[in-house]
Amino acid sequence: ANPGKMVMEKMISGQYQGTLIYITVQLAAKNGLFSPAFCGQLEKTSGFTMYDIDQFCFHPYGKNLLAGLCDGNGVDARTLYAIIDASFERAAILTAINMGAILVRTGAGKDPTRPVCVTAEGTTFYKSKLFKSKLDYHVRTFLGEQLDVYLEFQKVEDATLLGSAVAGLLN
Repeated sequence: ANPGKMVMEKMISGQYQGTLIYITVQLAAKNGLFSPAFCGQLEKTSGFTMYDIDQFCFHPYGKNLLAGLCDGNGVDARTLYAIIDASFERAAILTAINMGAILVRTGAGKDPTRPVCVTAEGTTFYKSKLFKSKLDYHVRTFLGEQLDVYLEFQKVEDATLLGSAVAGLLN
């Protein structure tokens, strides 16, 4: 197993993002970035899931856990949204750097008419309001414009399962 790869996967996975955002919000609350009412409600929670985060991103004043923490307070809602946005920005940058490093190291993806095919799985990649557009931006600007390497994403249903089956058959 490659420890660096495992660390990178954990740094951008949905489960990690939920925990990271929760801890960041807790620290922001302790440092006075949220109202006392928000802080009181936050103390009653045990964590955020990606579902909670996405529901808030799509409906910041709707009926969901994180909107409930804000309770209509626009300053709290904007602060919470900014923290979530920054976390997804960080994940997108790390993902683009990781893919760029692989392409530069292997010499692949130098021809924009023959980009490297990348399969991705997971609800964070396909359903998150913020992540995919940020990743697409960094792939285009950092990889394409700065590193002159190209890739495109292809959705493959059950890619991990199929890849594992093929690997098992080859061994």
